[in-house]
Amino acid sequence: MSSKKGSRSSRWSSERPKESEKAFGRLQSFVAGPPKNGVQFMVKDSRKYAAAGGWGFAQFDDGKPASEAVHNTCFSCHATVKARDFVFNRYAP
Repeated sequence: MSSKKGSRSSRWSSERPKESEKAFGRLQSFVAGPPKNGVQFMVKDSRKYAAAGGWGFAQFDDGKPASEAVHNTCFSCHATVKARDFVFNRYAP
């Protein structure tokens, strides 16, 4: 189904469906492919995760939870954006 792989994001590989070439005459659209660095989640629960600013962190690599050592690195990095409730991204206005 896919032809060449691109690099549209730092977290996900991208796939260029051959169907886009048929529809547009060139490879144009991209769909998310397999994750490059695992899949990461943040869960807000101020009681359960009080020591980490109310956030729980998780990462899955190839469908399996990452090690505890990986999870222990999350909060220190997110602490740099404490003023935004430890969240790097924000909604566009």
